[in-house]
Amino acid sequence: MNEPELDFPLYQQPNQLSSEDSSPWRGALKQVCWGLALWSITLDVFYLNFLLPTLGIVLLWLGLRSLRRQNTPFRVGYALSWVLSLHHVLLMAVLATPATQNDFLLLGLGWFGSLVTWGVYLSLWLGLRGVFRQAQLPPKTRAAGWLVVCYGLLMGIGVLSLNWLVFVLPFLLVWILLLVGLYRTHRSLDQAGYAVHPAPVRISNGWAAATWLGITVLAAVVALSLSLHLPLQGVRPFTLNTQQSQARTQLEQLGFPSDLLALLPDEQVAQLEGATQVQVTTQTGSAEYADLSKLSMDIVEVVLTQTGDIRVYAFFHWDTPPKQRMLEGLYLIPNVHELSIPLSIGKLQGMLFWDEGNQTFQAPLGNLFTTPPEIQLTPSSQGFWNADLTFSLPKDGENIRGYVTWTLYGFTTATNLNAKVVYLHQETPLLYPWNTPSNQYLTNSWRSMGSAPFSALDRPLLIQYPDTSS
Repeated sequence: MNEPELDFPLYQQPNQLSSEDSSPWRGALKQVCWGLALWSITLDVFYLNFLLPTLGIVLLWLGLRSLRRQNTPFRVGYALSWVLSLHHVLLMAVLATPATQNDFLLLGLGWFGSLVTWGVYLSLWLGLRGVFRQAQLPPKTRAAGWLVVCYGLLMGIGVLSLNWLVFVLPFLLVWILLLVGLYRTHRSLDQAGYAVHPAPVRISNGWAAATWLGITVLAAVVALSLSLHLPLQGVRPFTLNTQQSQARTQLEQLGFPSDLLALLPDEQVAQLEGATQVQVTTQTGSAEYADLSKLSMDIVEVVLTQTGDIRVYAFFHWDTPPKQRMLEGLYLIPNVHELSIPLSIGKLQGMLFWDEGNQTFQAPLGNLFTTPPEIQLTPSSQGFWNADLTFSLPKDGENIRGYVTWTLYGFTTATNLNAKVVYLHQETPLLYPWNTPSNQYLTNSWRSMGSAPFSALDRPLLIQYPDTSS
């Protein structure tokens, strides 16, 4: 049988049709309906919000592939299913990269996918109307038409940013009923004796589905593997500051760590002149994690009573190089409590240091997507300011250490206040979608998955400004 014969609609009585041709619509509409259901209705647990749409878009493409030769709307729908499939592959790859932090990009991709999906619904409705007209039957496409309307209403709700959570359950029920009604459309055509051979294909449904799924998974895996290590910006050689000065000697006598002092430039040391007290507390990572157990962090508080300031240093150092060098993060809350006295927070600064060969190198630390790197404070819903640093350790560096520092201004009386420093280290590559360590820590989302891509060295701080009245 040649290709035109395969595509030619058959108008026969039901008893004249072979069992293979007796319900050609059933298989195609079943794939289309399941595809639309899995694509549109997802569950945000155990990665089903990614797996179900991936399977759904494959089923939708397969169903429309079988119907593409029937009329022009079905051909348009099939072409849109191609666009939607490629869009989904791109979206799965983007979600594996730092581009997940770009809200405008994700919003644009989401709206593009919604418009194409609405076009598929419209093409499906018009295609079915054309088939009924071709079979000289009254169009029974009410379910398909209402699906077009409902999806359009969903997009309108999204544009207006309306709160429709109250209507989620009724809307979901209506959606399922409409999909069931769409699937039952095949009965009207079957009973009228209208049948059609599926359009010829060179690749079977099984191989086509496996290929699409493989391409989607491969795109996500490749993008994720390229995004697990961020390049360091502003890398330059560094010479340790070992020359003694009056200010450095005074700080050492007060108990300031010599390893950290050697990393500070002279201008920072000059800001610490007149220090009256240095408090140092040390914490090491939990032995529960192979890498984090090699990490130590010193919190150094330098009290400057002449100016009413406290300079805080969070000094982290890897006692031995970690095995995994993917994403690192620092989550900082310089000042948690709201005090009756006005306090201001100075600009945060951070540097990373490591030895490679016989040379020491340094690189500035900062927020993601800041060029040059700098640390920016952002307000939280709880009323305090916080900073989110994301970086990667050098692949070949040893003796890795670094610090983040800030100054609290405005102390006039003895005061205790809380702060927080959390160092986050990625232990496993299981991080999808891509997220900053701090965001992952705050949502605690990995624990619900039964695995922990990040380990945390969590340091609540009690910053104490002494009584200077005596």
